[in-house]
Amino acid sequence: MKKLLLIFLMLFTTGFISQAQNYIFSHVEQPYNELTSAITLNTNSWFYNNYHIPIPFRITILEDEVKNIYLNNGILYADSKNTAKIQYQLIAQSAELLDPGYVFNPGAPESSSETFLKYKVEGETGNRILKIEIPNAANGNEYFEKDTKTMRINFQVWFYENNDLIEYRYGRNTMTNFNLFFNDYSISEVQTPKFEVMIAKTAAIRNEFADEENELVAAYSLSGTSENPKGSFSVEKLGTLSTYPKNGTVYQFKKARLETAKKTTERIVLSPNPTSDYLNISLDNNTNRVNYSIFDMLGKTVQSGVYQSLGSPISVSNLNPGIYLIKIENYKTLKFIKR
Repeated sequence: MKKLLLIFLMLFTTGFISQAQNYIFSHVEQPYNELTSAITLNTNSWFYNNYHIPIPFRITILEDEVKNIYLNNGILYADSKNTAKIQYQLIAQSAELLDPGYVFNPGAPESSSETFLKYKVEGETGNRILKIEIPNAANGNEYFEKDTKTMRINFQVWFYENNDLIEYRYGRNTMTNFNLFFNDYSISEVQTPKFEVMIAKTAAIRNEFADEENELVAAYSLSGTSENPKGSFSVEKLGTLSTYPKNGTVYQFKKARLETAKKTTERIVLSPNPTSDYLNISLDNNTNRVNYSIFDMLGKTVQSGVYQSLGSPISVSNLNPGIYLIKIENYKTLKFIKR
């Protein structure tokens, strides 16, 4: 089962690495406006409930068209239209959220909502925006540890029809304890805050008990502070933010220009393949001095450097026998076998 999992992830990681630069990240400040005349998704309080949102126009995430979108606990999920078992997660914040009206009382009827999840579509055909709002959400750690719901956050996710732009928009918050709000697990004495903002790709894999689990393939995540975050693609280590965005912060994930993506279609040849000691790289345009990275099947970078020219092959003699992926700067990712 482990071997099958690695092969499955390898296939999708290959495609994902080649698309890694399809987002250009930026951040701006704009007034946060609550949605008006929007469609309400819930009447009862929510806590890990699924709410499906109709797709009004073609939406692509990491160059892949999705067939649905649903909201669960503040995270948006979207399934690939073209590839079974592939799902995308749009995470504007990674804390456990709940409706302020939620009451933990197993067996009792659901309580009424005190904050309504909403969505609306604005604009004319060709220039529409799908706006999804999570307003006045309370924090699970605070509720289950302290039996209070004083810390609240507001945020929205926008999808643009005309340029595949995705935005995370942050409103006012009453967060007074960042560590508790984003605690990685609910033990107040040991706080390990983990605030993640990302667009992630996952693959559904059956474990040894024949249950399906979503395994992370890779993600475009943010790191640093909320005032000056940096966006990066990773198949191994995800970024985290050390502070929460202030009211009016907008994180933008914009599709890269077509000119950048075109280079990935140029022909690239590895030789010999399989190999036991070295690799030569042949590029269509005879480019010299290009950066490269080699990944194992878990997505870990095992070697990187600068490829000088055809007369200076890359030594891979120190790699263990197995299957590897090599990503050449601005070119597609290829697989090779080390004997």
